[in-house]
Amino acid sequence: MIVSNRDDFTQAIKSKLAKRVAYICSNPSCQKLTIGPGSFNDINNIGVAAHIYAASPGGPRYNSNMAEKERKSYENGIWLCQSCARIIDIDEEKYTPQLLKLWKEETENTIYLNFNKRVNLRKKNKLDYIFDTLRDCDNWAKLQDDYIDGYYFKEDPSYMIEIVDSDNHNTEFYSYLMTNESTSFSILYLKYNGTCIYSHQIVNLDSGRLTTVVPLSSYIYYKNVPYKYKYFIKDGKEIILRDFFLKFDKDYDNSEELYALKRLNEIVIVYETEKERKYFEKNYLNNINPEDIKKYSNDYEFVGNSKNEVEYNKVAIGLGKYIKEKYKLYREEKNNDR
Repeated sequence: MIVSNRDDFTQAIKSKLAKRVAYICSNPSCQKLTIGPGSFNDINNIGVAAHIYAASPGGPRYNSNMAEKERKSYENGIWLCQSCARIIDIDEEKYTPQLLKLWKEETENTIYLNFNKRVNLRKKNKLDYIFDTLRDCDNWAKLQDDYIDGYYFKEDPSYMIEIVDSDNHNTEFYSYLMTNESTSFSILYLKYNGTCIYSHQIVNLDSGRLTTVVPLSSYIYYKNVPYKYKYFIKDGKEIILRDFFLKFDKDYDNSEELYALKRLNEIVIVYETEKERKYFEKNYLNNINPEDIKKYSNDYEFVGNSKNEVEYNKVAIGLGKYIKEKYKLYREEKNNDR
């Protein structure tokens, strides 16, 4: 008979850990329901009663000062799905006992506050779900592939981001806000099981110092010529991706990247909603004074390779800065009216 040196939980403790969080994974970035119906009237259970401090010597977060009774106690356990239970044991420096205790406490409090309330079982579609995970870049890892540039979702690698270079090296008007106007573009593909569910253009600015999402475009007529300006919608998919690239794996000095982003943001507006954008354009971007545009574009002389390109880019830069300032005044006016 083999005698285990593990201080395992009793079935009663496992049951208590699961029921006190309603069988939901205690990782706040996961929160999967871990129990449900299987085939042939069976029950599927993907939950694990994980140890905060390891059950035996050599295990993750093992504490030699604990007694056997403490290791087997409810206080030393946390209910997780199988995937999260593996994750916390792989990287014990990141997933400390203090963090796991916090997860447990917060999940139990959430269940307590929602006890006896109706559960919303409407499922998010794959696109909304995966963009929620992109808000925390720790959910993702860089692909270790010599042929594919991209990222994968740690919890479910069926989701991945693939970035494909394009042959587009054309400069845009905002390229000339950079120290170096050298510009190139790529295409980002967000895939599920190999099928593209979303795509967007990526721009490499300032000779590669800044890789970011191309902002959305809208057009304003100025002297009967359509000029595009750039914007985001707050909490929109594009701005989530912009922040993902800005924050991911920054273990180096990225001061040049931040400076380039600051220059780009001089002409990028972040609207609260799409409805606000349409209202603002309709009511605040009429009868633009040419002198205002000159004021914002006078400092930009070398912004193209031909006379026509220089003239267009100067006006586009001036318009971008003018619209940015106009929107700032609009927001201040709106806030003062409250």
